Amino acid sequence: STAGLLTRVSSEELVSQFTSESLTKEHLFSLAKEFNETVKDGTYISKGWTKNAYGTSKLFINTYTRLLAKEEMVIAKKIQAYVCCPGWVKTDMGGPNAYRELHEGAITPMYLIDLPFEVNPEFQGKFFSDKMVRSL
Repeated sequence: STAGLLTRVSSEELVSQFTSESLTKEHLFSLAKEFNETVKDGTYISKGWTKNAYGTSKLFINTYTRLLAKEEMVIAKKIQAYVCCPGWVKTDMGGPNAYRELHEGAITPMYLIDLPFEVNPEFQGKFFSDKMVRSL
């Protein structure tokens, strides 16, 4: 989801940790625990986390996909790893004011499914919306 974009995080330190080339799954999981603790003690906003727990969960998923794409097993098995946003879709969650119909929300996932069955380094571990790679 675009709700999980790093632009929603106000702490430069957090942004730097999420974008670090040396970020590991273990460090990402420790960041998730840190977020959980700051929610419990009410300091998450002052520490730069997004105000939206849904968006923060998507930030973790987006980042995890980037890390997953670099995993030795994923590379060896030539597994394609992408994450995508369907947009704001008229569903029970999106509500009636969403700007996309159900079939429009399927466009980007279907685009990814229809890509050639090979790992494309330009796409591997990337975030997609509207059939395009987007910055996290």
